[in-house]
This record gives sequence, structure tokens and C-alpha cells, in this order.
Amino acid sequence: MRFSRSGVGRLLVGVLTILGLSGCATEKKAVATGPTPFDRTVVEDCYTVDLFTVAKIEPPGSDVPAEWARLSGKWGSAGWDGKWCHDLYVLKIAANGEVEVMDLHAPYEPWAKPATAFRRKGRISKDGHLRVAHGAVVSEYWLENGRLYGLRKEGSGQLRIAMLPRVNSKLF
Repeated sequence: MRFSRSGVGRLLVGVLTILGLSGCATEKKAVATGPTPFDRTVVEDCYTVDLFTVAKIEPPGSDVPAEWARLSGKWGSAGWDGKWCHDLYVLKIAANGEVEVMDLHAPYEPWAKPATAFRRKGRISKDGHLRVAHGAVVSEYWLENGRLYGLRKEGSGQLRIAMLPRVNSKLF
């Protein structure tokens, strides 16, 4: 039996490929690490809208639980799923858990979302989560590691966000 050079070459390439693949199969594959889906929503230069009047933030009273009081202030630098810029100003927190907020959004054409700025009412529940509902939309926010996390449920979809405190605000 006679082998041509090209046949031997192909056989050699095939054997080396099999050996190479079997060697890869025994190696542990590196697991990709990186930010969580919430971390991917931080967009530090996110801009929503300019208000015509200053939205004053009322410091929480001494009768407001400290955990709730930490929600007070201006939150932003993020977008829903990292795309649709959103700010939330927690303007007033009552001892019974009632909250007044300013809910601001930038326009986002891919989702047909206009720029908006609405004053809304919400409530902090016993679990420390702030819930704001308007129409069929329910947004839920909670504090964790210095960020204000949120989930927005609209229709059958859900969006996430992790907002940062806006410390250089003229609202305080």
C-alpha cells in the first residue's frame, strides 16, 4: 500500500487535531466574570430633563426610620437596562411610609419613550422597598451598597436599574 505525501499530510493534521481537541476537553474552561445585569445599567453621564422649577427635597423627620430616610435625595446616573436614562428624586418621606417623588426620564426613540418629568406618590413597605405605581407601570426601588436599585414592570416586561446618588445637586 502506497501513501501519497498529501494523504500522509492530511492524516497527520487529522491526528493532531484530535489530540488537540482531546487536550482541550480535559482543561477547565475559564468562567467569564464581570458586572451583574444591574451594574450594566450605570451610565454616569445619563441626562434626563431640565426642570422649570426647583424640586425641593424635604429632609426626613426624626420619626422616619433611618433605613427609609436613606432613600431621600436625588438618584440617577443610570438608565433602565443601561439604555433609557432615569432619575428619581425622593422629595418627601412620611413616618407612615408615604413618599413623594419626582420621576424623570430622557427620551429614548428605540422604545418610543418621550422625555417625562412627573411628581408621583409612592409607599415604602415593611421590607424597606419603595413602590411607585402609575397606570399599568409599577416601579420598585431598594437600597443596597450605596446604590438605589430598581425594577420597572410594564406590561409583560421588566427593566432593571442601579442608580447612584447625585451629590452635586442644587436640590439639597
